[in-house]
Amino acid sequence: MGIAILLAACPVLADEDSSSDIDWLRHVQRLPPRQDHEHILREQSLAFINVNTRIHQQPLVGNVRPQADFSWWAPRPTSIPVGYVQADPIFDDPLQPVVNPIRNAEEWMWLYAGTSFDLYDSMVMQALSDSLPGTRSSEATNRFNVRMDTKLFEWEDRSHTQFTVQWRANNFIPSSAQPLAESVGSPTGVNAQRTIYDTKLNRLILAQGFLEDRLTISFGKINPNDYMGLNLFASDETSQFLNTALDGNNVLPVGFQGYTEGGAFQFLPVDWFYMNGVVSSASGTAGYYFDKAFQKGVFAGLETGVIVPVMGQPLRLSGSWGSTNANVATIEGGPEVYGNSWTAIVQWLATENLGVWAQWATADASVAYTASNEGMFGITIDQAFGRAGDGFGIGGGWSTPTNDTSRTQGLVESYYRLQVTGSLTLSFDVQLLLPPGSDAMPGAVVAGALRAKFAF
Repeated sequence: MGIAILLAACPVLADEDSSSDIDWLRHVQRLPPRQDHEHILREQSLAFINVNTRIHQQPLVGNVRPQADFSWWAPRPTSIPVGYVQADPIFDDPLQPVVNPIRNAEEWMWLYAGTSFDLYDSMVMQALSDSLPGTRSSEATNRFNVRMDTKLFEWEDRSHTQFTVQWRANNFIPSSAQPLAESVGSPTGVNAQRTIYDTKLNRLILAQGFLEDRLTISFGKINPNDYMGLNLFASDETSQFLNTALDGNNVLPVGFQGYTEGGAFQFLPVDWFYMNGVVSSASGTAGYYFDKAFQKGVFAGLETGVIVPVMGQPLRLSGSWGSTNANVATIEGGPEVYGNSWTAIVQWLATENLGVWAQWATADASVAYTASNEGMFGITIDQAFGRAGDGFGIGGGWSTPTNDTSRTQGLVESYYRLQVTGSLTLSFDVQLLLPPGSDAMPGAVVAGALRAKFAF
């Protein structure tokens, strides 16, 4: 229970800020066969463990792109990067004249400065069918995201050096610190986009690849979920699931669950086996920048897994172990807590656009976040009904809360993402809490949400 008190002050859950990881995986799956077949297999396996080698991108240093590749006046009706499937919007973008210069500048930076951007604004409006007395049943949250990834160098063995920096500005209406999860006694957050921070530095990472990027070492302000327990098919709260049980999990401790200082490695010695590791601050997530790093404790973890073909498509089996040693920050002279956590994930890219997955996590009560045991499973479909940009997902499972006074919560969530224009997607999300965590609530509560994401 002690670590849960520490976490209550900093509910920033594991998440991915864009769907670029799964986009890259699908992109390398489409790479045509060629003489360098081993190179393609390496790219596909690395993509499945969240390593983007940026093989089509020239570095900042040593850039040799011909000037003919670029025009400042080229129309860019969508925000989809070059090399990916272009969106199929319902309507032409009325704001294209406004955002087109921004996209041309981004394209110039991609071609000649080795830099890609992820610029978006995402708003979620959410309401509950029922809530506890004295709590509210609706709210809106907004996030503005700026992320920049620069490929600094590309070495002779195809390895590369990358620098990443990311900021976010967050707001919610009304300006109350109480999340909707508390309105139903839920051990999971019903809106993974929600955070208590206004403007915060999320990532500041220098990553160096070795051995054709089979080994990548990263350090700085990181998200440990990038390296352990990552489900590519359910990890982006701006385009996929909103409940935190499906966007990461609610079991693993704070050093694992947010943006914090530390280092990590990703190692793919052979195309079918990998090993990742993380050492991070267990208290750094409480800071806006680097002011809380390693003040209260350390998280360390290790993940191993295999990637094997099933019916010609890659299947990933992974398991991880983590250990946390921390002091309770919110109690003066609070006790030291120590404990272990475990995860297991099965992910299968059944077709180019269909992901099937199951995940499970458990932790010692001393270090568990808001749930001591959690299992989720589901499917994710992109390019739904043949429409590029649309997406559908359905998933669910259970969460056993750390609070003994609450009951195990069941969850079913589904969303549909609609590509409205080249810049705007609208997602319709429904969550069924069956039952919710609080015994005082009825047998089922519905959380409905509308999410609007504008990508620059």
